[in-house]
Amino acid sequence: MDNIIEYIKEKYHPYALIVYGSFADGTNNMNSDFDALAIADVFEKSHDNSVIDGTKLDLFIYPTDTFNEKTDLNDFDQIYDSKIVLDTDGIALKLVTKVRNYIDSKPKKSKSENHLNVEWCEKMLLRIQRNDPEGFFRLHWLLVDSLEIYFDLIGTAYQGPKKGLRKMFEIDRQGYDIYVKALSSSEYVHIQQWVRYLRKICESN
Repeated sequence: MDNIIEYIKEKYHPYALIVYGSFADGTNNMNSDFDALAIADVFEKSHDNSVIDGTKLDLFIYPTDTFNEKTDLNDFDQIYDSKIVLDTDGIALKLVTKVRNYIDSKPKKSKSENHLNVEWCEKMLLRIQRNDPEGFFRLHWLLVDSLEIYFDLIGTAYQGPKKGLRKMFEIDRQGYDIYVKALSSSEYVHIQQWVRYLRKICESN
């Protein structure tokens, strides 16, 4: 990782460098990208996907004036569990703190909102039975969106599929097994089992 950081420093001269994803939490392997956000004196946002020492970068470089009171913090939820590597003037700490406070203070979905979301899953399930192109599309749509719905149901912030799946594995092995089976098989019976599991959680809360 040191060579990657040196490359970023030499090329962009950033004021701040925030690393997130697998390189931040130590779960990186030989196939992992280096996910990071840099803040530097650049005119516009850019992206660097160079390969350094066999590791592909997924680096976003932002101008220093990007982060102000109008910044949509939803666009930066990936840095919630990040690691600050460089912070010459405190801008990285300020941004990470704002993102964490924003996510932690987000109001949880109401019971009625959760019911509506589960009903949406059930309607999607019915349309999947058409077994036509639209049904196939809705199958994948349901599998993607229902993971975030799951976390709404249990009152926990959703932080994307990678962290979400790991969190589910840790706290709800039954739900994890049902969801992964639905993902891996895409068979109607397993997707139905997953939606029924969501309904069960919804009714119990």
